[in-house]
Formats: sequence, C-alpha cells, structure tokens
Amino acid sequence: MGGACYFYANDGKTGQELYKTDGTAAGTAIVKELRAGTLNSIGGPIVAANGTLFFRGAGPNPAGGWELWKSDGTAAGTMITRDIWVGGGSALNPFTAFEIARAGVGTRVVVAAKGNKPATGKEIFVSDGTAAGTTLVKDVIAGNVGSNPNRFFTIGRTMFYVANDGKTGTELHSVSLATLGASNLENYGTGCAGSAGNVPDMSGIGVPSLGNAKFTLRLGNAKTGAPCVLLAGAAKSKLPLGNGCTLLVMPIISVPSVTSKSGDAKWTLPVPNNNYLMTASIYFTGAAVDAGGKAFGVAAIANGLEMIVGL
Repeated sequence: MGGACYFYANDGKTGQELYKTDGTAAGTAIVKELRAGTLNSIGGPIVAANGTLFFRGAGPNPAGGWELWKSDGTAAGTMITRDIWVGGGSALNPFTAFEIARAGVGTRVVVAAKGNKPATGKEIFVSDGTAAGTTLVKDVIAGNVGSNPNRFFTIGRTMFYVANDGKTGTELHSVSLATLGASNLENYGTGCAGSAGNVPDMSGIGVPSLGNAKFTLRLGNAKTGAPCVLLAGAAKSKLPLGNGCTLLVMPIISVPSVTSKSGDAKWTLPVPNNNYLMTASIYFTGAAVDAGGKAFGVAAIANGLEMIVGL
C-alpha cells in the first residue's frame, strides 16, 4: 500500500507491533507502538482496503482489549475503529482464528466479532474505519451464542460465508454488498479544474456485472460542447502533469466524444458475459478540452474511477 509493505514484528523491546518497509534498512520502521512494553499489540491478517489497513490490535485504551484497528501507515493515522466490546474485554479473541475480508472496492471490511452493548455472540460486523460506520450486520442467533461466521469470499455483489444459525448446522450463507454498504464502483483521487473552476467528475451508471450490455460511464461537470476523451487502463497512476494536476490512470484505451449542452458525456460499456472477467479491476478517468484549464492550460481532468466486474 502506498509503495510500502506492512507486517508485524517483535524487536524484543516493544512486543509484536505494526511495521512497514520500502525494501531498505533505512526505510523499515515501526508504524506505532499500540501499547507500551513487551506485550504483543497486533496479530492475525492485515488487510488493505482503499488506502487503509485493517487488523486485530490491542491498545492501552480500552483497557488493552483486542478490537478492530486501522492505519493509514502513519502513527497519527493508526487507531481503533470502535470499541465493539466496551471495556476491557475483547471483541476479537486473540487465541482463535481470525479473518478480515474486504467488501467491495471501497474502504469497507467485514469481521466476525463479539459485542456486549448490545450483547452478541460472534457475528458479522462491517466497518468503514469509523466508529459510526462499524456496526453489526445481523445478530443471527440472539444473545451470547453466535453463528461463528468465517471463510468470507465475494462473487459479484454478494459476499458468501460459512455460519451456523443454530437450526440447520454449518451451512453456506450470503449477504449482498449493498447490505454491507459496499459498491463495485469507487471514486479515487482528485480531478483537475477547468477555466471556470469546475472539476469534472467520473462516475458509473448501473452495475458492471457480467452480461450487462447497458453499463455506462459518465463524465460530468465539464465544459459544454467540448471535445473530450475517456481513458481506461488496468492500473492506477499518479503521473504529475504540473499545476497541481495528476493523471490517475495508466491508459491503455482512449475513446473520444463531445460533451453535451449540460457538460457531460457518456460511453456505453457492454460487459461481456465471460467468467474470466470476474473480479477484474479496470480504472477510468476522463478529460475535456477547456482553454485556461489547469491541465497544460488547455484541459480539465476528472477524478479516477475504480470498477470491479461482478455477477
């Protein structure tokens, strides 16, 4: 994430903590000591979701319990998401297997956790990295007995997992990404303004699912009646263009058009019904000719749009 590799290690002084490295000795350092001393503060998988790391951590507050933490790779940006088990108890048991699964393409993950306000057994919680956005999805078995959800995986707009609802035994269950607040489309980066200060925006219309012949990409808020282009690629980019502008896609394909009287342009992108495209990531941005625009003085550029192909 961000050109760095993240891991946890124990230097014999701080206990097991979150570290990062750029591949050099000088660039390898602890991110943050969650709790002082030699006690371990992190364990289990580390999952990156749209520029945020999620992991199971234990800090000095609340009373050293194990909870869901997040990090942007800095000490200041490393913190607990929410105290799910209020007080000194642990929502994420450090002595059992633990999973974090990314939901959609944004900053959103799911975990199996235990809460005490209200009381739940181990059930699915979803988190966007904020306290308000870390919530119980469903209390499958009311009270302290949980359904123990695990083995999360996503196909299209549905997340599947294994759980025991207390009636049918351990079976395959599912929850829609919509229920989790997730999406197959996610904006990233910042666009580059035109002559009037307007910043074009890139968005999708519909769901990029296999066989959807009507999925459409839209460039909006651009100069009216202007030549424009859709740029598509298989990777993000941070290519500086000067004047505070950045090209957010490493383009492989470009498709020209002209903006309408309302300053928008649309490109229909039929998604082939080909299973090899499942979970494929494609990145888009758009640009419009605009004399006086910040991009080389002749254009305005939109934000980036990440798309994951689903069912």
